[in-house]
Amino acid sequence: MITIENTRLGRFHSYLIYLKYLKSRNRDYVSTERLAAELKFKTNVVRADLEFIDDRYSALEIHKTSNLLVDLENKIGFTHPFDAVLIGDVEAIKAASESQELKDRGISVVACFTDKYHSCFFKGIPYELLAMNKLEEMIDRMDIKMAVVATSNKNEEYYLNRLAATSIKSIIRFGNISTGSTSNILLESIKE
Repeated sequence: MITIENTRLGRFHSYLIYLKYLKSRNRDYVSTERLAAELKFKTNVVRADLEFIDDRYSALEIHKTSNLLVDLENKIGFTHPFDAVLIGDVEAIKAASESQELKDRGISVVACFTDKYHSCFFKGIPYELLAMNKLEEMIDRMDIKMAVVATSNKNEEYYLNRLAATSIKSIIRFGNISTGSTSNILLESIKE
């Protein structure tokens, strides 16, 4: 498993959006300083992030936009950072649905699963509820790469292992969730 700190993955989302913008404007090259200035990050932080993406960026100051975009997408495992599924306890799902950080990142939850299905109707959960097997089918059919796991019970490892068998490449977790056997998945934590 590749573990990545919360702030770095947030910056990776910003890089992804900005690099796609540059590519749409036919901007073939971008400098480390330009990335830092446009995204309001410190230059040394951007350099460290680029080196994390690939060691060869540590010696470069000017980057081919398309190459950097591909390397970033390969590192984080997905090309569209906004669609996600949500799995967990009813109360934790409610907290995640109200999370300002998820809203600030532009993450759009398309469906959720909870083992307390009927409680959701009384708690105002604003997402489509699916059985776990239906959620897994949706993940693969829609090629969703991100999941938010919001649980405080003993089933978190079970959920993580089920997600690892799908096309999920990034998990944002609420609470203390063990890492299980989710190889090749970026894992970050957000406090509730």
